[in-house]
Amino acid sequence: MLAVVVVATGVVSALGGFAPVPDRGRPVAPGDQILTQRWRLHIDAAALVDDSPPTADPQPVIRVRLRTEFTGTETLCCLSERMLEVRFGDQVVTRTRTAVGDVRSNLGYDPRVLVARVLEFPLESEALPDPLPHTVEVIVRDERRTRSLILDDWRVSNAAAGVVLPCPDERARG
Repeated sequence: MLAVVVVATGVVSALGGFAPVPDRGRPVAPGDQILTQRWRLHIDAAALVDDSPPTADPQPVIRVRLRTEFTGTETLCCLSERMLEVRFGDQVVTRTRTAVGDVRSNLGYDPRVLVARVLEFPLESEALPDPLPHTVEVIVRDERRTRSLILDDWRVSNAAAGVVLPCPDERARG
């Protein structure tokens, strides 16, 4: 019995050990549909931008253009927090904000209506890689329903898909 355990441990070690596997979901081409429990998403494009005034501190963001369709029955204000994750070099960003010019964002997400949105993922300007990556990866996480005695809710769960997009440097400072 001890020999079996030793052999099994050796095999696991040779195959990479017990290190966690990155949760990136299935690879999806830009613009292709990603279906989750409550959403149909299309991640279309991304760019590195910085629209801050030249006299201000740099505020680089990854601007992601996407199309969304909520498949539920009632209007929602926003995507679930941490449902989208951006990986740019060593930076992993889940905090989003709606792009200033995206006025449709105030309207929420109506059921079964495909809408184009622009989201921004703020980066740490001091931690921008040099040289800059030419691509960005957007991870889309699914949700699962959670129920309790007080509240039914949806929680972000495992990655459903990962989209690698070209990420041109469109910073316009100075």
